[in-house]
Amino acid sequence: MENKITNDVQEQVGWVRHAGEAGWAFITAHALDFLMAVVILTVGIYIARVLRRMIRRLMRHPAADQLVIDFVSQGIYLFTLMIVGIAALNKLGVPTDSFVVALGGLGLGIGIALKDNISNLAAGILLLVFRPFRVGDFITINETADGTVMSITLMNVHLKTLGQQAVIVPNSMAVTSVVRNYSTYPTRSMELLIDVGYESDLDEVIAVLKKCVHDVGGVLNQKTMVIGVREFADNSIRIYLRPEVRAQEYWNIYHDLMKLIKNNFDAAGISIPFPQRVLHLENAAAAPPLSGAAQSDGSR
Repeated sequence: MENKITNDVQEQVGWVRHAGEAGWAFITAHALDFLMAVVILTVGIYIARVLRRMIRRLMRHPAADQLVIDFVSQGIYLFTLMIVGIAALNKLGVPTDSFVVALGGLGLGIGIALKDNISNLAAGILLLVFRPFRVGDFITINETADGTVMSITLMNVHLKTLGQQAVIVPNSMAVTSVVRNYSTYPTRSMELLIDVGYESDLDEVIAVLKKCVHDVGGVLNQKTMVIGVREFADNSIRIYLRPEVRAQEYWNIYHDLMKLIKNNFDAAGISIPFPQRVLHLENAAAAPPLSGAAQSDGSR
């Protein structure tokens, strides 16, 4: 019995000694690789942190959404750590092909499932980097949505319309569609087409319009403003003028100017025609009576 116990103890001690020798042999054989893996991991973590701070500093802007900054910087930080971890394992001799394939498959699945969201996220980053418009600008997107930019979030652009309505536009649409920004420049130019009758004196019409532009106040290009006959329409002659005003005064001056034009036209006897058709009958006596027209007194 004692011999059996002694043999078991000796066998266990021999197994431990063998394992220790094998482990020491592995460490001595791969000491350099292990040291290099530790160096790669340490330097990689440092680089990932530096990149995260750099991205946050580059994206810091009053119009930038803090949620976007945190999301992008943290995502790049984790992605860098993942690459560093794979490089360290590969240096230790651990097969990493399966990790790369698994990560690729995971990324592909996530990309397909979140295609639209990723597109909006990427578009949001482009909006923050290139800044085609800012918070407070009045814009039109795709000729369908217009309003004042209230915020640019992770996925959407939030607009406030003149009718006090909230319009939410996906970032991808704001990037791929035509955006008309009315706040980029400090001044705006009105494009006005004023219809007058064919019997009107055009010199008088232009003089009255110039007076209206002068009297309304706030027009910056009174002396150099473009004004003249634009076209001969079906029912009227169209006068074209382009007064330039400060952007923040655009609508107030526009409404006052239109009212002033109507009042001055009435005072000068200048007519603003409405759509009409003139019918000429070569042989009125032989023409059949118009439907609904009253008969003449002689036929009663």
